Amino acid sequence: MNRKRYRLLALLLAAVLLLTGCDPGESFQKYSATFGVTIPFSMMSYTRPDLQALEHTADKCAAAARNGEDPETVMEAVYGFYDLYDSFHTNYTLADIHCRLDVTDPYWEKEFAFCAENEPAVEAILEQMLCALADSP
Repeated sequence: MNRKRYRLLALLLAAVLLLTGCDPGESFQKYSATFGVTIPFSMMSYTRPDLQALEHTADKCAAAARNGEDPETVMEAVYGFYDLYDSFHTNYTLADIHCRLDVTDPYWEKEFAFCAENEPAVEAILEQMLCALADSP
């Protein structure tokens, strides 16, 4: 549910950029082309999310916005953050599915617990980044 809300917000922001006469640039076109791509469950692999990388990327994005860097650079940082953010939620979902498929497997129970415990921190990182973007020039 959160992912849909943030993608809708991203599309709304893109529409606002277009209405203001700003060109979203090549980075938006590159990332928007990946929407709707599906991968079969059997081909999905789980990787434990790297929360430090997620936080570092959000900080980098906020710093780029605060420093008044060009919009293309800021948007590249935003897309880099959302790649990690989406990856967290994808891996969280994978851990949840695997954990429910075999409730006796301690590995998946541990991975699901890791993601569930860290999900509020991930959402807080997102909120801090969005607030920094909103406060930027």
